[in-house]
Formats: sequence, structure tokens, C-alpha cells
Amino acid sequence: MRLLPRLKKDHPELRVIVVEDALSANGPHIELLKSLGYSHIIDAKPVGNAYLFEQLDAGKKAGTTQEIEVTDAQGVLHGYRFANGLGLNATYPGLLVNMVEYWEVKGNKVQNFSWITDIEITPKKVAKIVRGGRARWKIENETFNTLKDQGYCLEHNYGHGEENLATNFGV
Repeated sequence: MRLLPRLKKDHPELRVIVVEDALSANGPHIELLKSLGYSHIIDAKPVGNAYLFEQLDAGKKAGTTQEIEVTDAQGVLHGYRFANGLGLNATYPGLLVNMVEYWEVKGNKVQNFSWITDIEITPKKVAKIVRGGRARWKIENETFNTLKDQGYCLEHNYGHGEENLATNFGV
């Protein structure tokens, strides 16, 4: 990924929180973010990050994982389960991350999400971290998918050589 080092070079004092999908939840990428001094909130999926979910479950039994449920004024239940200082995976067990699982219950509909971050997760900060993680999903779905659904024919193209490996096209 060349964008982030270039961004750091061009704007060395800029404080950045990188919000990415689960493809970025890997050791080399997180080490790059750390080397640049960038924080992150990255999706984590049970299939690709089983090691993290196992630690979160073990922490619940050991008392190191915290869980909070809050019902808002509209009757929506927001649940948070989180722990700090988990090893990323079996390949990078010394690369520590913090993890939050979030569930939202509206009537009969339940949605589940989870993220890893380098931001310390506390009961006061957990909802803000979740909002940051959800922002990526909202941008993708409410912008790109809306445009696609309205006939703009946006597509990803990954065949643009060294300078532009991934581009969105409008046809």
C-alpha cells in the first residue's frame, strides 16, 4: 500500500485513524500502520480472525473481557463485548490489538459487527470506536451501492498497472 506512506510524507503532522475492511486485519499491514504512527479500526470476521475470537471468549471466562448492553430511547439494544491486548493471530501473537464485538437488536432484527483497533477500549470509549468502525460500512453502502443501484454502473477495476491498482469506474 503506497498511499499511506505517501500521506505521511506529505502530511507528517496529520493525525489519522485508518478505517478498513477485514482484508487489512493482518500483521504486515498493522505493522505498517504502527510504523507510520497511524491508529486503526479494522473489521474482524470470525472466519478470518478465529484466533482473536477465541481469546475474546477465553477472556470472558477469565474476567478480562468486558460486556455492556444499553437500550437507547428508541428501544434499540446495543451490546458491546471487548478486550485489550489480544494477540493478532498465531503468526503474529506478539502484535497486540484491542477488539470489540458489537450487536444491535431492533425488534426481531439482530446485526453483529466486530473490529480490531490500537485505541484502548474502555466503557466510555467503546460506543465511539464502534461508530468509527460503522462509518466505513455506511460510506460504502450509502454512497457506492446507492449510486450503483441508481444506474451509475460503478465497478472496481484492478488492472491498471503500478500507479492505479484499484480504480472505481463510472460507465
